[in-house]
Amino acid sequence: MYNGYRVAYLCNNIPGTDQCANAMVNTADIEKQLADYLKANLPSCVNINSLGKSLLSTYDISSSTLDVTTSIQEESIIFEIDPKITLKKADATLTIPAYKKAVSLPLGLLLDTTYDIVNEEARVGVFFEVPYMLANRGKVEVFKDQPYPDKIYVLNARDSDYIFQFAIESEGENE
Repeated sequence: MYNGYRVAYLCNNIPGTDQCANAMVNTADIEKQLADYLKANLPSCVNINSLGKSLLSTYDISSSTLDVTTSIQEESIIFEIDPKITLKKADATLTIPAYKKAVSLPLGLLLDTTYDIVNEEARVGVFFEVPYMLANRGKVEVFKDQPYPDKIYVLNARDSDYIFQFAIESEGENE
């Protein structure tokens, strides 16, 4: 817990060294987790009965498994949803097309910064946030807190209300 929030450890202590073992998941795994979550939860958002009995009795409605894909970009997440719903009435058939939605969220930028920090912590056991922020023109503000013995990183993309925080496990005595 950090400031009332659960924080994931993305690099685990290697005893007797400053380094840690990288425990991050890759972007493709995060995209799959997002897609799986939406696939499991989107059907409960649609109340087909709200269409009314007269409309429902007029059409044959069929559906199959919902397809969801996600793509994390630097400043957005793109969701593609194929509801696989077909409406039939006599000779007419209407298939609801797939659609895309981009949500403005700097997750890709925050993940890239997280990868840089975790890889440096794993490689040499320390990350210098000020030179990093200067080299990247302040696109992401990096704040490091060190509640003994661990390190907590809090990232905030410029002009964004979203933060991303994670922990690095440490022994503390090698610091």
